[in-house]
Amino acid sequence: MVRFKKYHSKIKVSEEIGNVQKFHQQESNHGAFFQVASQFNLLEMDNPYRTPEAGVSIYEYDATQEPACAVACGAETIYRNYFIDLKTQIGQTSDKQVDCLADIGKELGNENEDLWTMSNGYALATKEGLVNISRQLAKLSPDEYEW
Repeated sequence: MVRFKKYHSKIKVSEEIGNVQKFHQQESNHGAFFQVASQFNLLEMDNPYRTPEAGVSIYEYDATQEPACAVACGAETIYRNYFIDLKTQIGQTSDKQVDCLADIGKELGNENEDLWTMSNGYALATKEGLVNISRQLAKLSPDEYEW
């Protein structure tokens, strides 16, 4: 069991716009949690055709916030690409990847990829798929939004 140190201070949540690499370097952000956008395979592909086999060294050529944060947490980035346990294999490949939308896809009926297809972490929705999702969500009561 992992025991975490208890902090006796309030949590501060803020939205900051700027250079995320500089934010990581600031002493005032020691212990901070950064939430940034990412692909649904937990990797940082610069397009839907780039596969995990390209490795993580490609991140240095992408100047957006997501790769900058991934590089700042290098060990976790390496784990998610090369060592994550996918039950049938270790590490992500073009044939087998994490899909963080899998459960939502089941709930919405995307088994045949009628709503969106997943390509290397990118959810590529069709107009018809988005209309279908919108109709399904419109039928839900506020209590049903939380599955």
